[in-house]
This record gives sequence, structure tokens and C-alpha cells, in this order.
Amino acid sequence: MGFFSWCTSDTRKSIANIYVDSSLINSLGKNKEWVIMPGEKVYLLNPFGKPYEEDSYDGYGRFDGEDVYALVAKWNVPDSCKDTNGNWLPDDEIRNIGIDLACYYEDQVKLKYPIKIVEKPVPYEEAEISPGCPLQGYFYEEAIDGRSLKSRIEYEFSRLKDIKTNFLNFAENLNESAMDSSKSNADKEDEKKL
Repeated sequence: MGFFSWCTSDTRKSIANIYVDSSLINSLGKNKEWVIMPGEKVYLLNPFGKPYEEDSYDGYGRFDGEDVYALVAKWNVPDSCKDTNGNWLPDDEIRNIGIDLACYYEDQVKLKYPIKIVEKPVPYEEAEISPGCPLQGYFYEEAIDGRSLKSRIEYEFSRLKDIKTNFLNFAENLNESAMDSSKSNADKEDEKKL
């Protein structure tokens, strides 16, 4: 699997991995301000406790020694992540569960505990979902060609917002349909009583 990364949800910056060429980042000009470089801290928020601090992101989904996708699986479907004795399975056995749950925006917005990465730690519930980095935390040469890294990041946040809005509207319509259906059934029961 290749590199992947996210953007911080509070400052909307791309999280660069430790393999990125710093001279390439320096050549980005104004785009450089939209990149968090190795050595700068970011935090994966934990809905159940202390955030995971990272200042040397490896490009493969590990924060503070923990696999982000394994954590997402543990947070959202803990019973699927345990053996028959109730012990946690190794991360490499549950990582794919987390990938299935949170790899795409359409999936993340449905989760009770999606991925939230920030520059300044805040309580989990106060942060927004972190979208994927459009340049995978490494391929910044694509931002040198004049296209603004900021506009690419903003596009990812916009996509995430649209998907979240559509999902919430769908859920609301589904709930209204269920309520209408239960009213209809109640009306039929009342008619039977007459």
C-alpha cells in the first residue's frame, strides 16, 4: 500500500510524512503554510481518553505507535475486535475492519467515532472529521504547478461537508418515513377497533 494521510480538522493543513523532501516543501512558496512538517505535532483525538500525539508521521496510518484504522475499529465495533475470551485481537488482524469503516468520507460520516486529527487538542466531540489529504502527505510536487494546495484541501472539506449533509438528510427522511409508517399502522389498528 502507498502513502496516505489526512488533513487537520482545526487548521485544515496537510500532514506530511517523514519521507517528504523538505527542500520540495520549501519550494512550495505560499502553499508551504498549508503543510504540517515532520517535527510539528498533531493529535489524533481519542473519544475515550488522552489524544495520540504524533510529530513524525510515517505515512502509513500510525499515530503514537497506534494504527489509526485499528483504533477506529476498536472504537466503533469493539466486539468484532476481540477473541472469544474478550481479549483485543492484534492490530494487524483488525486493521481492515477499520479501513472498511472509515476509508471513505461516505463511511466516516456514518460512524459514531470517526477519525479526527487536530493541531491543538480539544475534546473529541468538539472537533470535525478529518478528510484525507489530497496529496497523500507526500506528493507535494503536484502543488508546485500553480494549483493552490489550500484550494485542494478546501475542496476535500467541502466534499466531506456535502456527504455529511446528504447522509443527515437521508437519515432524517428515513426516520420520517418510519414514523409515517408507524402512524399508518396505528391508524389501521384504530379502524379495526371501530
